[in-house]
Amino acid sequence: MAFCPNCGSKVEDGTTFCPNCGSKLDVEKKTQKTDFSEDLKRLADTPDTTANYAAADIAENKGMAILCYLGILWLIPFLAKKDSPFVKYHLNQGLLVLILGIAVAIISWIPVIGWLCAVVVFALAVIGIVNVVNGKAQELPVIGKFKLLS
Repeated sequence: MAFCPNCGSKVEDGTTFCPNCGSKLDVEKKTQKTDFSEDLKRLADTPDTTANYAAADIAENKGMAILCYLGILWLIPFLAKKDSPFVKYHLNQGLLVLILGIAVAIISWIPVIGWLCAVVVFALAVIGIVNVVNGKAQELPVIGKFKLLS
């Protein structure tokens, strides 16, 4: 609701002339511009705890950490390198992706929604692998804040 600047009566939004006095109203077209690139930057701006891990641990265990994001293959680093803090971090992230992937597999029969969710799970796995290759311990967007392994 707006008010006529001439007579002060209530005027519906978007009205060009005041229904009471007939004065022409200055109608501002309020358009909400959505900047998706800013939203994506905010989504990708997750905590990076790489400084908490030894450079030698990161360099030595990148291969194992990559396996954490490849479905059931996360069991290999879990059994072989669970003493590595870097691998353990990515085991948690990969397990979250796996659980989300299982949930998405259940709803994947729903056209479009299921497929889009599958793309999101794939994207999260790719982001995790890219983080490992770059030697980072950065949370995945949305799901990375949850801790399953201590």
